[in-house]
Amino acid sequence: MWVILALLLALSSGVMSQDKLNVCMDAKHHKEKPGPEGDLYSQCAPWRDNACCTANTSTAAHNDSSYLYNFNWDHCGVMSDKCKKHFTQDTCFYECSPHLGPWIQDADESWRKQRILDVPLCKEDCHRWFEDCKNDFTCKTDWHKGWDWSSGVNKCPEGSMCRKWTEVYPTAKSMCEQIWSKSYLYTTLPNTSGRCMQLWFTGTNPNKKVAEYYLNNAQQHQSFALTTLLLMAAPPMWYHRDLSRAAAEELLARAGRDGSFLVRDSESVNGAYALCVLFQKHVHTYRVLPDDEGFLAVQTSQGVQPKRFKTLPELVSLYLQPSQGLVTTLLYTVDREETAVSDDRDYSAANGLSTISHEYLKGSYALDLEAVKQGASSLPHLNKTLVSSCKRLNGEVDKVLSGLEILSKVFDQQSAFMVSKMIQQSVNQGGDQELENLVTKLAILKDLLSSIEKKALKALQDMSLSSPCSLPPLSMRHSKAIPVQAFE
Repeated sequence: MWVILALLLALSSGVMSQDKLNVCMDAKHHKEKPGPEGDLYSQCAPWRDNACCTANTSTAAHNDSSYLYNFNWDHCGVMSDKCKKHFTQDTCFYECSPHLGPWIQDADESWRKQRILDVPLCKEDCHRWFEDCKNDFTCKTDWHKGWDWSSGVNKCPEGSMCRKWTEVYPTAKSMCEQIWSKSYLYTTLPNTSGRCMQLWFTGTNPNKKVAEYYLNNAQQHQSFALTTLLLMAAPPMWYHRDLSRAAAEELLARAGRDGSFLVRDSESVNGAYALCVLFQKHVHTYRVLPDDEGFLAVQTSQGVQPKRFKTLPELVSLYLQPSQGLVTTLLYTVDREETAVSDDRDYSAANGLSTISHEYLKGSYALDLEAVKQGASSLPHLNKTLVSSCKRLNGEVDKVLSGLEILSKVFDQQSAFMVSKMIQQSVNQGGDQELENLVTKLAILKDLLSSIEKKALKALQDMSLSSPCSLPPLSMRHSKAIPVQAFE
């Protein structure tokens, strides 16, 4: 069962990452989904091919006092035109850009549910903005909050003074990072780097590739953690977690065939692995190291470009092919010995999931592969397999959640409500909804397991300091038997 759980978590992470590449914020004037807007006005026009703003929003962005936010740029005298054009462009970028997904955060604000945080801004955009505004005046450092709105538009708060721009913002960096509560992150990257977002551009929107870079970079940093998760959840038989070097050599010598191999944890480098291969009665050991981006590679001689892999199984798969640089091709796995466990747990669900997975790999996998070769960007047969798996797994996860619900009602009322609501919502859900629901429940389950013991300990400590008392009784109305589950 845990093989499928790991696969679901990995898949859902990838799906959610791709969603972040073309998405609109849940904010005051944004559309629900990005799309073409042929009539965008003036400075907002570069986003016309794919925008999160409407034509009306783009027009209002150019007004000195618009219906968008009733914000008064002239709060310390008339703002110069050359300065104001940057704030207009900033508004167009904020309202229209569909490629801010990597930096969208939840916001606890009355007028919006989401905001952007630490968007890496190109050096030229920030410095031009600062240079064109440095002779203007303002009374506040952070324009997001602290204004006097008693008149319906923003005014300088009582006790504040209008000061020259450079007194409030000594540098371009301080202005870009502070003016909108860290919405932007100052960088020294040029707009040709492909690593920073541009407020100003013409033609094709360059910010899509920047968002792709940061999404891919985030996934790469997660790849080593994903390898660890997969190895913990369903380690391949050739992976021996805590095997010593001497024990590995003994196992390979016993195997006796050139090309026999296994992978073990490195004894000398934390987080690294050792790929051990038998050839001509000698065990050759290759160190497998994670790099700064989380990729795995076999350590090579100085000057030799290493081959990098997201996961350990991917690395092993390459070296199963001939002429890849090892002393010999990996031919025969030396499997670890499994300790037999005798208990009364029911493995029928896991066996069913294993059957579903094997059916996909034997048949439908080829259909998905052919579709990808033809340019498809989705895997319908794998999706169908996962949905089928979810139908079985949802029931198993619900049993565990139901058991934890009882403890939550005693020690953590807020979590108990959340668990009850989730179990109720799972009824009559199917298809993609079922997959999404399962991933959500797994996240809730993880949070519950990590927090419930601490909350229970605190509750019992509080009880021990007061007069002796018993646990509060649970309501038995509409109750049903909760099966006890062993959770590993």
